[in-house]
Amino acid sequence: MELTTLSYLDLIIQIAISIALVLDYFLLRKENLKRHGALMTSAFAVNTVSIVAVMLPPFLGQTTEILENVLETESLLFLSHHVLGLIAEILGGFLVLRWVLKTFNESFCRGKTLMRATIGTWLFSILLGFVLFAWHLG
Repeated sequence: MELTTLSYLDLIIQIAISIALVLDYFLLRKENLKRHGALMTSAFAVNTVSIVAVMLPPFLGQTTEILENVLETESLLFLSHHVLGLIAEILGGFLVLRWVLKTFNESFCRGKTLMRATIGTWLFSILLGFVLFAWHLG
C-alpha cells in the first residue's frame, strides 16, 4: 500500500478521534450524557466517512494479494486492523442508532459493557492502523 496525501490526512483524523475517545471516556460525568452521546456520534460519523473515502479503496484493491499472503506479518496486521475496525464500526453504529432513535434520551445510555467493548475494539483497531502506517514509512 502506498501512502498518499489522503493517508496522512486520515492519520491526523484518527489521532483526533483517538484523543476524543480517550478524553471523553475519562471526563464523562453522569450529568454530561448528552455531550457524550453527541461526541461519540460525531466521532462515529467522521470515522465512517474516513473508512469509506480512505480505508476501503486500498483494502478492496489489495484483497487478493492479502489473502494470497495471509501469513505474512503485514497481511496479518492489515486483516486484523480491518476486521477489528469493522467490528468496532458495527458496534458503534448500533450504539449511535440506539441513541438517535431514542431521540437523544439519556435513559437509553445503559449498556456500559457494550460501550467499553466498543471503545476498546475501536482504539485497538486504530492502534493497529498506526502500526501499519509506521510500517509503510519504513
